[in-house]
Order: sequence, then structure tokens, then C-alpha cells
Amino acid sequence: MDSPFRSLGEQQILTTLHTLLGALQVENLHSLPLVEAESELVRPTPLIPLCITYIGYTNCPVGTDVAGSVRIPAHYSGIYTIRCSHGRFPRSHNSAAMAGQEGVMAVYSPMARSMPDLVYFLRSIIEMKPWTYDQACSPIPWRMKDVEQEYNHGPRRWAVISSDGVVNPTLACQRAVDITVDALRKMGDEVIEFTPEQLPTHPKDMLRLAAHLLNSDGTKTYESHYRSFFEQTDPGAAQLSKFFKLPRWMKWIYVKWVRYVRGDKIWADLVEGWSEKTVAEQWKLVVQREMHRNKWFEWFMQNVCTHSTRRLIY
Repeated sequence: MDSPFRSLGEQQILTTLHTLLGALQVENLHSLPLVEAESELVRPTPLIPLCITYIGYTNCPVGTDVAGSVRIPAHYSGIYTIRCSHGRFPRSHNSAAMAGQEGVMAVYSPMARSMPDLVYFLRSIIEMKPWTYDQACSPIPWRMKDVEQEYNHGPRRWAVISSDGVVNPTLACQRAVDITVDALRKMGDEVIEFTPEQLPTHPKDMLRLAAHLLNSDGTKTYESHYRSFFEQTDPGAAQLSKFFKLPRWMKWIYVKWVRYVRGDKIWADLVEGWSEKTVAEQWKLVVQREMHRNKWFEWFMQNVCTHSTRRLIY
């Protein structure tokens, strides 16, 4: 379905864009999505390319994704995106608001208004062999023929996790998952649905670890880009910065209040110990991350090898 903005004239579209971007404190429409800040360039939220993609002003912008910055806007606006695996899409020499943060690796991923556009853009980039000029890319060519051969070999196995046990999907999101599962089963594929308790590690434990890794600098990095007292960040990041500036005794009281008064054990577990980390503390968190990854790897290989036809779980 075409965007409702398609009926507007070109001048109205530009006016709408300037209004959206002005609300985001972004200057210079024709140099999106970069904003000059001292000696480096800071890339703002992917909401900007999301807006111009939805309106139809561009076809395939690229945004960064650490904790859903590309996927969540696409989910709410109806455009298409995919969070590329680390090493799949070029990333060197690009700007980032949290450069050097590697606890949860950021990846660059494209967005598009249609699935054919998304496939075409991603395939074009990978067929250029970015690993020959970007050390961050893995030498993995585009393998559509391998996928087609896999489909010709018989049914596939799909793993589905509808809820992570922390935030349940909305009715619309759950319906979309159910429609997809029904379509796969009608094709003859095997669909295995997992609950959080059946996974090698509970998602809320991984969420807590990721939250501590992602903010181990105490929000100092992204705050360093502000050039004056009057520059402000978005409301979510502002709350994050405010929490990290609280003294430890006040954080301790807040955690107890959330856990025993509000009765929200998940949120209490998430923010407990949330503070700037030393190098030694950061290393310990990285060790925990690798342990989680190893558990998932063993779980994945066990599910592959216990099946007689060795069909992979996607």
C-alpha cells in the first residue's frame, strides 16, 4: 500500500521532512543522517531514515542496530528491515554515538519499503565483496543458490519463540507470528515452538547482561558529543543518564522499592548494580557473555544432530 504522503506535492513533502527533522534537532536535510559535532560525525537515531523511507524520499537507508534501533521503528511503521549478523555488512569508517562499545556489537543494516528492495540492496552490497576493503566484514558471499537447493531437498525446521518472558508481544505482533507459522506448516515445513523455560538461558538473564555491557561506560560516551548545556538527548536516554548519576545508596533504595513495593522483580533485577564498570568488571561481563553464547551453540548443535535428517533450525 502506498504511503498516505504520496498524495502530497513535492513541496509539502519537503515541508513535512523539515518539520520531522526539526523536531529531532537535525540540520541540513541534504546531508542526512550526519550531524557535525566537533571533530567527528555523530549518527542520530535511525528514526530519521525511517521517516524519509516511509514518505518515499529514499528507498534504502542504512542505520545502526544494537538493541533494536532498526527493527523496532520498522515494526511500528510497516517497512522492511533485517538486523545483519556481525561481519555481514560494512561498518568500518562509519560514525557512531557510542564508538568503541563492543559489549553488545553494533551492526549496520538496511531498511526498505518493500522486500524486493531490501533483498536487492543487501545483495548488491555483498556482491561487491566488502571483505576486500573492510576488515570488519567476513568473507561470506551471497548464497541464494544454496538456499534454493536447501528448499529442494525437502521440508525445513523452524524454531519460533513468540515471547521472551519479559515483554509479551502485542496482539497484532502475535497474530503476524501465528500467520507465518501457519503458512510454513502448510508448505510442509516443521515448526517447533519454544517457551523461555526451554531455552539454554532465560532471555531475562541475557537482557540484564546486555544492559550492563551496553552501558558499562556510565553513559559518558554518548554524552560527550553534547557541545552546550542546552543540547538535550531523547527522553529515554535522559532517564538513563539521570539514573547513572544517582549515588549508589539511592540506587539501592530504588531497587528495593521496585522489588518489594512495586513487585516488579524483573525490572529490579535489571537495574540492580547498574553503574559505571571498571575494566576488571567489564572483563567479567564479557566472560559471562561468552558463556551464554557457548550454551546457545551447544543447544543449537544438539537440536541439529538429534534429528535424523540433520535439517537446521532457522
